[in-house]
Amino acid sequence: MTDAFVAIGLILLFLLANGLFVAAEFAIVGAPRATLEHQASLGNRLARRVVAILDNARRRNRYLATTQIGVSLASLGLGMYGEHVIASWIASWLEPLDLTRWIAAHTVGSVAAVTILTYAHILLGEQVPKTLALQSAARTAMWVSPIIEAIEKATLPLVVALRNSRGCHPRRRREG
Repeated sequence: MTDAFVAIGLILLFLLANGLFVAAEFAIVGAPRATLEHQASLGNRLARRVVAILDNARRRNRYLATTQIGVSLASLGLGMYGEHVIASWIASWLEPLDLTRWIAAHTVGSVAAVTILTYAHILLGEQVPKTLALQSAARTAMWVSPIIEAIEKATLPLVVALRNSRGCHPRRRREG
């Protein structure tokens, strides 16, 4: 039973991580600058931090790249780990003794697991955090920005490598 709680905890952790990165992305894009600047002028350190991100294109791009990496890794983790775990649980409920039925049980388990995880991912990992972040973008941006910046520092080589890849920059025209 402890293994099941750990597995459920990890699946929820992947969903929450995805939600954090989605909320961070939508909050930083939707945050009203005037509200943040006003709060920053009143001494709010978190508001100053967000304004600094918004004012610096490089910081803003790295912040957004970090959120995209986070969404991708959380989604992949959810799919790779969660599908295996849930499919195994479902298959064990369906699994009779002979091989043909065992294969069918694992197939049904995998399809059901992907369906369950996709629903949870869309609802809890995307729609709910996006809606909440857009309803109070400034507040969300202030609270998640320290977390995203810490993750950005930890993943900076990956963020920079992805940001500097050919597909992320417009082609520079050669002066002839």
